[in-house]
Amino acid sequence: MSAVMWIPDGWLIEPTSLLPADSGWTPTRAANITDSGWITGIGVYDPDGAGPLSSYQRRLFVLHVRPAR
Repeated sequence: MSAVMWIPDGWLIEPTSLLPADSGWTPTRAANITDSGWITGIGVYDPDGAGPLSSYQRRLFVLHVRPAR
């Protein structure tokens, strides 16, 4: 995903870096990022990692990034 999110202290966050490595998700495109931290986009989901089930494209994902305190 090529989207980034600015946080108040001036740092950039790539939303993909916030997903657990074993989540099964590979976001491929961010469509929107709101000021309140909601991200929508398109991605590929693999329900069992390297297992026998095939991955498939999801037309929409929603991810909420909570600001650090």
